[in-house]
Amino acid sequence: PPLPPSPATMGGLKNAEHPTYAEMVKAAILALKERSGSSRPAIFKYLEANYKNVDKKVMGTQLKNMVDQGKLVPIKSSYKLSPEFKAPKKKAAPKKKAAPKKKA
Repeated sequence: PPLPPSPATMGGLKNAEHPTYAEMVKAAILALKERSGSSRPAIFKYLEANYKNVDKKVMGTQLKNMVDQGKLVPIKSSYKLSPEFKAPKKKAAPKKKAAPKKKA
């Protein structure tokens, strides 16, 4: 008999109870404000306290992926945000043309 389609082939299951792990980890590291970076247990403790249904194994995988993507910098057994990921994305503000001055 054919197998039912897996969640991965159906576009994946999106957990609406919390944002993406990348966003949560970024928030955790920024909130912890640790000078030498935040450890896995500290990040997990923050995520558990602030979000529902956080999986430790998934978090570990996501931390590894974020290091591979250059979003996190591993320092000994801790993690810091990379400068590119830390900076908020700035949209180029359209420059307004100066209104022509009216002659009196």
